[in-house]
Amino acid sequence: MVAQIIGNYLVERGILTRGQMIVLHKERQKLRAKLGLIAISEGYMMPDEVKEIYDEITSGDITSDRDFAEMAVERAYLTSGQVRMLSHKQSDNYLCFAQALEKQNIMDITALNEALSDFPLTENEFKLDDLKSDDVNRIVPLFLPKEADEYVNAACSAMRFINQKVDANIYPVKAYLADEFSAANGVFQFAKGEKEYAYAIVAKNQEMATLATCYMRERYDGINEEILDIVSEVVNKISCLYAAELSQDGVLVDLMPPQPYLEMKEIKSKGMLVFELIAKYETFYLLICMADDVEIH
Repeated sequence: MVAQIIGNYLVERGILTRGQMIVLHKERQKLRAKLGLIAISEGYMMPDEVKEIYDEITSGDITSDRDFAEMAVERAYLTSGQVRMLSHKQSDNYLCFAQALEKQNIMDITALNEALSDFPLTENEFKLDDLKSDDVNRIVPLFLPKEADEYVNAACSAMRFINQKVDANIYPVKAYLADEFSAANGVFQFAKGEKEYAYAIVAKNQEMATLATCYMRERYDGINEEILDIVSEVVNKISCLYAAELSQDGVLVDLMPPQPYLEMKEIKSKGMLVFELIAKYETFYLLICMADDVEIH
């Protein structure tokens, strides 16, 4: 998820094109971050120190991490313990994305960190370490407005399911609280009991087909009842996951059947969380309500 969030930001900044993004994501999946790049990221070595070693051991595009580690330890840039720690981070998604950027000669990790210094979020303090972690529980709160504390667990639960079971490349763009929202189609599900809440996945146009494609791993086009049945399954599993988490704290709820809509609806609820998400460059919305005042017209 972190690569998609950062990549989208770099596209908006004009640093990347959409075409480059596609190439970078394919490249990232094949890469392991080099020890030198990680050493710079962790603050153990300076870029010129890393370059000094790579200039000596690089032949074409082939660089030996073992040779780098031996020379870095020999020159007292790193300890053996630091090398072992760095090697555990070679599959880190953020660092692999940074490695892909460097390999495509777009920017190095120092320039990437500088570009992210003014990353736009809500009024929350931006914490680059949280974003780089690629941890849903640390990333989602970055996007939520400060007054949305009661939504954090429900939003994290939903994003965990979406990333693990629908598509790991789906990522958030922004989140805000609203009292009403219009959608052309979607699925709502209500929970009643000791805690009342509602989840919905809605769209402005035909984006539900893309979500169904991501989930089922087969191509869907347009919008129809079959697609909304698929989205209903997604919403139901999100609701069930959150209900299970609540039950661990002794809070019991009953889930109502999902309610799909194929026509334009006006949704009203005081303080509803609207979470804007991107799947394959198309926007859909996760709505979360923490009250029993939801009206759908």
